[in-house]
Amino acid sequence: QQDASLKPRDIVVMVPDIDQYAPYIDAVFASAPEAQRIPWAIADQSQVQENPLLESVMALMGLFDNRLSLTQVLDWLDVPAIRRRFGLDESDLESIKDWLNQAGVRWGLDDAHRQSLGFPGFDQNSWRKGLRQLLLGLMLPDATGTDHSSAGTSKQGNDWPVFAVEGGAAELLGQLMRFIDTLDHWRQFQASATDHSVETWMQAIPAMLDDFYDPDLDEGVQLQRVRDALQRWSQELSDADFNQSLSAHVVRTWFNEHLGQQGGWQRFLAGPVNFCTLMPMRSIPFKAVCLLGMNDQDYPRQVTPVGFDLMVQGQSRRGDRSRREDDRYLVLEALCSAQDKLYISYRGRDARENHELQPSVLINELLDYIGDGYCLEGDEALPASVSRERLRAHLIEALPLQPFHRRTFEANSTQGIAGYHGMWAAVANASDQASEDNDFYRQPVPLPEGFTLQQVLWSDVKDALLKPASFFLKRRLRVSPDRYDSSAQNEEIFTPDNLDNSILKTRWMNECLTAFSQGQIEGVSHSRQQVSQAFTRREHALGHLPVNTLGDLHAESLVRDISPLADAVERYINGPAESGTVSLELDYDHSPCEIVGDYGQLWGGFLLHWRSGDIRGEHLLSAWLDLVLLAAAQPGKAEAVVVLGGKKSLQEITLRAPTSEQAQAYIHQCLKAYVESWQAPQTALPNLLWDVMNSDDAEKTLNSHRVSEYSELNKTAAQRCYPELGDWLSADADVAGLNSKAACELDDWLAQHRWRFDLLMQHQANEESQEQES
Repeated sequence: QQDASLKPRDIVVMVPDIDQYAPYIDAVFASAPEAQRIPWAIADQSQVQENPLLESVMALMGLFDNRLSLTQVLDWLDVPAIRRRFGLDESDLESIKDWLNQAGVRWGLDDAHRQSLGFPGFDQNSWRKGLRQLLLGLMLPDATGTDHSSAGTSKQGNDWPVFAVEGGAAELLGQLMRFIDTLDHWRQFQASATDHSVETWMQAIPAMLDDFYDPDLDEGVQLQRVRDALQRWSQELSDADFNQSLSAHVVRTWFNEHLGQQGGWQRFLAGPVNFCTLMPMRSIPFKAVCLLGMNDQDYPRQVTPVGFDLMVQGQSRRGDRSRREDDRYLVLEALCSAQDKLYISYRGRDARENHELQPSVLINELLDYIGDGYCLEGDEALPASVSRERLRAHLIEALPLQPFHRRTFEANSTQGIAGYHGMWAAVANASDQASEDNDFYRQPVPLPEGFTLQQVLWSDVKDALLKPASFFLKRRLRVSPDRYDSSAQNEEIFTPDNLDNSILKTRWMNECLTAFSQGQIEGVSHSRQQVSQAFTRREHALGHLPVNTLGDLHAESLVRDISPLADAVERYINGPAESGTVSLELDYDHSPCEIVGDYGQLWGGFLLHWRSGDIRGEHLLSAWLDLVLLAAAQPGKAEAVVVLGGKKSLQEITLRAPTSEQAQAYIHQCLKAYVESWQAPQTALPNLLWDVMNSDDAEKTLNSHRVSEYSELNKTAAQRCYPELGDWLSADADVAGLNSKAACELDDWLAQHRWRFDLLMQHQANEESQEQES
C-alpha cells in the first residue's frame, strides 16, 4: 500500500522455531481469496514435521516405551500407506473409532504391557480386552434385542460381549486385530531384555517398514529416505569398527536427530515471501525483515543440557560454543539485513491472566540502545529518562487481539499498522450498517412431497410433541442440530459424569427388574446382591467403571442411590410384562387415518414409566401419550400409567386413563400438531410448558429457564429455530429491543399450547381428589 515497488521476494519473516509457526502460516496464507493471495514459502521445516508418514515412522521407532493410546493408534491409521498395508479404507475409520469407544479401549495392550511401563497391571480398558469383547459380541447372539450399545448376559471368562460389529464387518475387525498384533510384535522386539546387534537392527528396521507400510510412488520416496539414512548409519558404524549391541533408546535417538533435523536452505529464497528459522548465514539483504516470536521465554532459545555436558557445569573453555551468544549474533545479522523496514513482534499479554509480558532481553537491549542514542524530534531538551520513555512508547505499538477490531480499520486511528482485509473490515463495521434480521424461517414451509396420514407411527407423533424444534430440523429439513464430540478418550474412567451415572443406573435397574420378574415366573428368588455383583463385574469388564476397588465403591454408591426406586417399581411387577402393538383407525380431515404404536411394561393394568433422574414435563407427556393411544385403541386395557423417578427423593405420579372418546379427541389434536410440526418448528416446549402451568410465579419460572444451560430454551435445536423465544415470552420483550409485533405474550402462548397437559392434569387431579375422599 505504501511502496508499490515492494515484491514478495523482498520480505523475509524469521522466527525462533519454524515448526511451531508452520501450521498457522499455512492456515492464514493458504485460505486467502485468490484476489488477496500472496505467494509464500516455508523453509527449514524438519522432515518429520512436513511429512505425516515420516512422523509415524519416528513414532513406531519408540514402541518399546509407548503407551499405545487410542488417539495415537488412530492417528497411525490415518496414514494412507499403513491403511493400504492392512486393507483398510478411510471410510472404515469412523466405524473402527465407534467400535473402540463402545469397547472402552483407552491405552495399553494388556496388563503385562502396562506393568512393563511401570504402571499397575490391570486389563480393563486395554486393547486386547476390548478386541476380545468385540470378537465375542460378533460370535454370540445379541441378547439385548436392538440395544447394541450394551452387553448381553453371555460371557467368556472375564470378557463380556460388546455388540458393536455387524456380521458383514467381521473382516474389518480382523484387519484391525492384525494391525494390533503387528504393533505388539515389534514392541516386543524393541523392548527385548537384551540389546540387539547392529546387524540385527539393520535387518529388522526394513522388515518393520515392510510390515507397516504399502507405499505409493511418492510415499516410497519418503520411505527411501529412511532406508538411505539407515544405510549411511550402517556404513558409519562399520567404518568405526563398532561391534557392540545397540539399545532401542539409542536407535530412536539417532533417527530423531537425523530425520528430525531441519532442512537447512530448503526452499529458502524460492521467490515468494520467505518464512524461516533464525539460523546462521542468513545475512542476505531484504527490503523488509520481520522477526516474530521475540518473547522473553522463547529467545534466546533454551537448550536442555545433557548430563555429560561439562560446559554447563562451569568447566567451559575459551572457544567453546555458546548458544546464547549465537542467538545474539543472529539478531545482529537480521538487523544488518534490513534495508528499509524492520518489524519485531512479541507477545505482550499473558493468554490466561492478561498481565503484561516483556520481550526478549535482546529486544530490550536494542530499545535501550536506541533510547540512549536517539530521541524524537522536539524532545532534545527533555531529560534523558523522559526522552527514552517517549521514544519507546513511539516505537512499540500494542495491536488488538482480533483482526476484526474496529481500531484496525478506523480512518483517523492512531494505530500505525492498519488493516486492509475486506472481510475483517466488513465484520468490524457491521454494527454501523443497516441490516435486516435474517430469521431462520419466515413462513411455514409446504408439506414434503408424498406426505400422507393414511398410516402414522405414534412414535413420530410423540417425537413431534416432545422435541418440536429437533423434529422440524431432523425430519423436515434433514439436518442434525446435535453437536457430536467425536474426540477419542485416552484415559480410563476415574469419576463417571452425570450422563455416565444415569446410563449405569438405567442398566442396573433393567437387570434388577428382569431378574425380579424372571424369579416370579420360575419361582426362584434372585437376590439384589447377586444382580449387583454381576452388574459390577460386567461394567468393570466393559470399562464403564473406575478401575479395581474404586469401581466397586462407585457401583455400591449407585445401587444405594437407586434402590428406593427399584423397590417402588417392584411393587407393580407381577409376572411377565405385557407388550404389543395397537392400531387405531379414525377419520382426520375427512380422510381415513391409521395410527400404529407399541406399548410395553404393562403389569396388571398399569403402564410403568421410570427414570433415575427427576420427572419433568416431557417424561409425563411421553407416558401420557402411551396411555392415551392404548385407551383409544383398546379401552380398559390399561387403568393408569405410573411414572416413578427422582434424583434426591422418590417421586410417584399416577395418571388415570381417559375415556375412549376423550382419548380420540386428544389424538385429533395431536395429529394436528404433528402436521404443523412438518411445516414449522412449534414453540410448545414440554418442560417449560409444564413448569409454567404448575408455577405460582410464571415469570420467575420462565426466567429460570432462560438462564439455565440445561433448559430446552438453550438447546441447540431451539436456539436455531427460535433463539429469542425466551425474550418473546418475557414481560420485558420491548425492553429487550424486540419488535412488539413479534413479541408473543405469555398468556397467549399458554392458551395456544396448554391443551397438551390440560387433560393429563385433570386425570391427575381426579385421582388426588379420590384419594382425599377415601
